[in-house]
Amino acid sequence: MEKKTIVSESVLKVRFNRVQFPNFCPVCFQPATEITKVMIVSGGHYGRYSFHNYTPGSGLKSFIRVPTCDLHKFQGIREEHKVYWFFFTMVSFAPLLFLFYSTTNAFFLGRDILPSLLGLVLLGSIVFSITLFIFLPRSFQRHFKVLDIFLSDIDILLKLKNRDYQVIFVEMNAMHVSIMSEQELAQLKKK
Repeated sequence: MEKKTIVSESVLKVRFNRVQFPNFCPVCFQPATEITKVMIVSGGHYGRYSFHNYTPGSGLKSFIRVPTCDLHKFQGIREEHKVYWFFFTMVSFAPLLFLFYSTTNAFFLGRDILPSLLGLVLLGSIVFSITLFIFLPRSFQRHFKVLDIFLSDIDILLKLKNRDYQVIFVEMNAMHVSIMSEQELAQLKKK
């Protein structure tokens, strides 16, 4: 059997119940001082996985505890916060629309557009920046991804972005990790 080498962002198949994580942050590779709990829910395929989201009846939930530094510890934004923000965005759409019409009205009538334009830019930038903050994945989520859990909930697929972290992770878990090739991933997707 040929030995596979780690390439940038390799997908790793790991025994869920035997995995050990290096005592380094997966984002910056600094010594770990905190623990981030990542929720794994059985019975689903993860295009994007969530950290603390769980719907009763969606499967068994388990946690993996990943050492991180203080800066990259992820506590998660719960789904209800996203729902609240969505409603706030919808409610703020009316003032944004009013300010837009007020600005265009003032422009075409030759009045001072500065007050309404300032309100439009200010409210629009607040809504846009908080939306980005809520919905964009954090650095921990971008560097540590659980892609799938399968085979009777024994194995998980991980994608680790930091190459140094990947190498140490594979060395620590050599008996329980296999590096997936593109052909193996394609076969898994077909199932």
